Amino acid sequence: MVFLNRELVPRSQARISIDNVSFRHGEGLFETLRGRGEQAFRSSSHLDRLSASAAVLRWRLPWSVAELQGALRAALRANHLPESRVRLHASPGAGPGSHGASEPMLLVEVEPFVAVPDEVRRAGVALQLWPYRRSRRGGILSQAKTASYLENMLARRAAREGGAHDALFVTDEGLVCETACANVFAVLDGTICTPPLEDGVLAGVTRQVILESGTMGAREQTLTLEDLHAAEEIFITSTGVEVLPVIALDGVRVGQGSPGPVARDVGLLYRQVLNDELPSVCG
Repeated sequence: MVFLNRELVPRSQARISIDNVSFRHGEGLFETLRGRGEQAFRSSSHLDRLSASAAVLRWRLPWSVAELQGALRAALRANHLPESRVRLHASPGAGPGSHGASEPMLLVEVEPFVAVPDEVRRAGVALQLWPYRRSRRGGILSQAKTASYLENMLARRAAREGGAHDALFVTDEGLVCETACANVFAVLDGTICTPPLEDGVLAGVTRQVILESGTMGAREQTLTLEDLHAAEEIFITSTGVEVLPVIALDGVRVGQGSPGPVARDVGLLYRQVLNDELPSVCG
């Protein structure tokens, strides 16, 4: 079951207009949340980011926070999965202008959460540099989670074809941004660092959990490729991968070339926060 606009419908019966601006122009926003039973992890943070992304598009969301929370709960309740991945998609709707003439579209989908396999987490993953640099400080859309996701998909596809897990984005100034699908952290001189938002970084919710923890002085700091190559450890974070150690960057070994203790401990910390805020459910 999916929540589409004002009602729950079977996924097979969900329909949107061919005039929808998300379909026509990629003008839309999305959020991916972690769900358990009828609850979503840090849904308020995700909805705050949704509103901030809408402001970048010069679009005022027509739904209240209560309505958005209600849509999430309805979709989660209808599917009631013990562990789920929730995707909320918002679009101005269908019409001739960028902000459609008809009713805006709100879609919430819930599906089983598929975790990174344990063997992949234990082995660590590689990143591959995306050769096309981002504009200075990431450009206007860098801090909006939009449906215009083609470059991210192409970059990740190229990385996978090259044997890497994900692609790393860098600005034309040589500043590290993020990967196609995750935030980046580096351990430098025993301190956990991640690029600040103004360097073209999306404000990841998992990223924020780690910064709030203050573990090993976790802080924002501008990073270069040279910093990453000198790092003791690198790991990436997102709702989907949680905390995933990186053992190679563009074919060059990171640190000892194996997952390190910091990534392991940060992963455990994230799981603890998740479990404290979102208790497990059965059935």
